[in-house]
Amino acid sequence: MTASVSVDRFVRVRHWSRLFAITGFSQAAIQAIGFASGILIIRWLPTHEYALYTLANTMLGAMAILADGGIASGVMSQGGRVWQDRTKLGAVLSTGMTLRRRFAIFGLLFAIPVFVGLLRKHNAPWAMTIVLVVSLMPAFLSALSSRLLEIIPKLHQDVAGLQLIQVKAALSRLLLTAISLFGLPFAALAILSAGTSQVYGNTLLRRKCDEYVDRDQGEDEQIRAEIVKVVKRVFPAAVYYTLSCQVIIWLLSVFGTTEAVAEVGALSRLVMVLSVFNMAFGITLVPRFARSTNNGAQLRRNFVAMQGALFGLATLIVVFVWMFPAQTLYLLGDNYADLHDEVILMAIGGVLSMINHVNVAASHARAYLPAWYFSPIIGSISLLLFACSFDVGTTSGILKMNASIWATTCLCSIGVFLFYNRRAASE
Repeated sequence: MTASVSVDRFVRVRHWSRLFAITGFSQAAIQAIGFASGILIIRWLPTHEYALYTLANTMLGAMAILADGGIASGVMSQGGRVWQDRTKLGAVLSTGMTLRRRFAIFGLLFAIPVFVGLLRKHNAPWAMTIVLVVSLMPAFLSALSSRLLEIIPKLHQDVAGLQLIQVKAALSRLLLTAISLFGLPFAALAILSAGTSQVYGNTLLRRKCDEYVDRDQGEDEQIRAEIVKVVKRVFPAAVYYTLSCQVIIWLLSVFGTTEAVAEVGALSRLVMVLSVFNMAFGITLVPRFARSTNNGAQLRRNFVAMQGALFGLATLIVVFVWMFPAQTLYLLGDNYADLHDEVILMAIGGVLSMINHVNVAASHARAYLPAWYFSPIIGSISLLLFACSFDVGTTSGILKMNASIWATTCLCSIGVFLFYNRRAASE
């Protein structure tokens, strides 16, 4: 019996080691390519153009979150129950796609007027404003489906196939960015390059999904009702999340200078390196939470172990940036070389955001969803408190506020998982 248990443990360790090795190597390649694209944009765009690019990226993120509204979480939850059934999984995907297209209208109605207003405030001419709005459309439309399509290979743990697609899309973006910005350093071309590469990536994702699902399935009313239940609980928090994630750019856009917007945008590009860890945990661990049986104690132990790994990794990252701020900033160029204290603050906020992202994904995968008003109330209180405590018109002040908000949000995400896990175990 003991020998059998030892063999089983060895097999599990080998499986997880292989999975993390594949994920880590592929994500390192993807992030390295994406990072190179970002550095090209920072170095080649003038400060004013990069500020407009930052505003466009911020708005794109808001539009994508509003167009999702919790649909991806609902699809992951429903797909985890039928992931081995090609037909039923196809119905889940089709239903999610239909819902997301409807939500896209809401995202556009909210985002476009705000985007135009911010561009005009930062002295973008009307011609440039129109071009920037149009250049966002390919990226936005492709974002409507990419996150849902990725759920299928994630559930089937086809890590290698999914990440090969991501590598190809990242390479195409780097190539398009280098070609377009080499002669014409305009923000609109950088945005359009990203959108075009994502359209290409979605084409490859659809082919991959065809291996596991029947995409010809129509919308299923019962599945739709289950996903809508998740959306009703997640959507208000998603609206809050949209504002809270982008709050530093929103506030700087209103109270700060164009230079400050560019500085925070450039520093944020460094923090994007952390997305390699978000993706690694999202591909390997979060689907496991969705597929796990309702063993409350085991889930809780796994979650606590995950927190230890996340906080340990976060500490190492912040210490490295604190010890080598000049070397970290070197990549951004001379325009941002004096932001030593600011890059440390950005690192702290970045690692706390990373931890919160993984925790929320794990909770949603288990349908551990608090009341819709929980996150907005907690977030609004912390936002008002910290906004009054720091100078939100400066780069340093806005980053201190950002780190404080993410610390509060991170603690709440841990509490939500543990509370609902215990409640589910007692039922």
